[in-house]
Amino acid sequence: MRKSFFLLAILLCATCALTLGCKKGGLAGLVQLTGTVTLNGEPIEGAQLTFAPDDATNGRSALAKTAADGSFTAMTLAPGDGILPGSYKVAVRKMSEPTESAVTSDVNDASHDAEVAANSASKDEVKDLLPIQYASPMTSGITVTVEKGGLSDFKIELK
Repeated sequence: MRKSFFLLAILLCATCALTLGCKKGGLAGLVQLTGTVTLNGEPIEGAQLTFAPDDATNGRSALAKTAADGSFTAMTLAPGDGILPGSYKVAVRKMSEPTESAVTSDVNDASHDAEVAANSASKDEVKDLLPIQYASPMTSGITVTVEKGGLSDFKIELK
């Protein structure tokens, strides 16, 4: 049993090495993609970006998260590692934080149980804070082509 565990571990390591490529530190061929995201001219902090390759057989998805000034740097496997050159459709989402509503009614109040149930149901509710059209790469209308030299200052202006 110990021998089969050892063989399984070796197989998993070999699979990871083949999947990630031989370049030390990750995927070969990544280039930098940086930019900013604004809504009606104002920077958006905490937005999640998804870069979906136009050709799934020739690309790999990448992600980014915006800083307080709306800036972002794309990542494929690790923060700041970049994106593969190619054409991408982009989704931008910013979700609200779950809220916890305080129950203010008296414990002996008949409506207490209903209020507790309503509050716990809304406790985990999150909302999309940006127009819904931007939530999917298929409906956002945002595209980017990244060349082998990378791309800096890619501006995404939401309305």
